[in-house]
Amino acid sequence: MQLNRQDILNLLMIFGPILMIPFFLLTIKDAVGCGLFGWLLGGQRIFTDDDCRAENLPWALQTLRNSAVDAGIAGW
Repeated sequence: MQLNRQDILNLLMIFGPILMIPFFLLTIKDAVGCGLFGWLLGGQRIFTDDDCRAENLPWALQTLRNSAVDAGIAGW
């Protein structure tokens, strides 16, 4: 049995949200925006001795930051 494009999209729609919940629960709230994606979207990264904070994030990353480590919001 071969999977066609629609089958793959259906699997993503099923497993995508299920995988997003643990991702948001395990993400450190201050670390959102410190990676390459945050830099590409124009977030301001502040590096300290052993930490990184991101400020002035675009709305997409701010939404991710708001949903990190919060079980109620991570389960949208």
